[in-house]
Amino acid sequence: MKIGLFTECYLPVVNGVVYCVENIRNTLKNDGHQVFTFAPSSNKNRAHESDVYTLKSFRLGKTGYFFTYGFNHEMQEAASTCDVLHTHHPFAMARNALKISKKYKIPLVFTHHTQYYQYLPYIPKPFRGMAKRYLDGFLKKFCDNCTAIIAPSTGVKIIIEGYGTITPVEVIHNGIELEKFEIANPPVPTVFQKLKKDYTVILFVGRIAREKNIDFLISSFEVALKKYPKMYLMIVGDGPALQKLKVESAKLKTEENIIFTGNVPRGKIQNFYRAADVFASASKTEVHPLVGLEAQASGLPIVSLKSVGYEDIILDGENGYFAEETHTDFADKLVKLASNPQRQKEMSSKAIETSKEHSIEKSVEKMIKLYKSLIQFS
Repeated sequence: MKIGLFTECYLPVVNGVVYCVENIRNTLKNDGHQVFTFAPSSNKNRAHESDVYTLKSFRLGKTGYFFTYGFNHEMQEAASTCDVLHTHHPFAMARNALKISKKYKIPLVFTHHTQYYQYLPYIPKPFRGMAKRYLDGFLKKFCDNCTAIIAPSTGVKIIIEGYGTITPVEVIHNGIELEKFEIANPPVPTVFQKLKKDYTVILFVGRIAREKNIDFLISSFEVALKKYPKMYLMIVGDGPALQKLKVESAKLKTEENIIFTGNVPRGKIQNFYRAADVFASASKTEVHPLVGLEAQASGLPIVSLKSVGYEDIILDGENGYFAEETHTDFADKLVKLASNPQRQKEMSSKAIETSKEHSIEKSVEKMIKLYKSLIQFS
């Protein structure tokens, strides 16, 4: 098959959607399919590759996203030869995918990677109502124009169906390269070598931004420390909220137990998972968190708020714990794991078992099946 992947962000930008697109792209190519990637241009992306096509664009601040404009003949010619088009956003690049889909009668698949309504707080308060009304109409109209929609989790499927769309929605979970997180005895990152050996290391990995609710995680950890002091919280990643969170940590007098690593290259991130003991997240904006899957593949039990995305991978009391949205309950769940190495070990085995269901190969196999069914009836 020839498959066209459309995305609003691409390498060298690193985020969950880019990681998903790249995993899908590589797995499809390894399976013998021809894959074209259509993305905004940047000075550093991979437009020199024969199967990567880029459009003129300008950067949207520090978001990592670019706004594209226009559409070139070379890109249209390549996309028009595809058997199926698969967009990972509903915006500018998707608009181009939709035009080609209609003109050449090619099936269009949309993966709904983002809980868009969760980002309304970034919009000034006087305009939020207007922005929500716009989203209501925009998302329904776009979804109605697609041939099929992929929801990465059951919770996201419910959200999409809430738009009132007439397009069928299928749940296909995100997948990861499991083998990268199953390495025995990987190198221990230098930052871990400075920590006390009998302390439990609780890990967070992700973009350091408001939507990840890291301030709640830090405040909960501060409560947990009073009950069980032999813990570290390691926050891996970079982002606009990093300095603010460092200041907050200092105010709470937890800076000796909280480590901010800053950005860690993708090629080294698995070593951090393997050296930690527990993974924690208070984010409520995930759809099917790749970091959660990576943590489980590395044998880490998870403590999380009960939210869309994590509900599909955590079996409460078996491979992790759901916490109520209070600092006290989240702290209690952290202490429950941190203070009990035997419980950590039992949950670690279950976490690894859970991760086996989320390989990128299994996810792409389901996508191929969907693609073929759409092509058959197009």
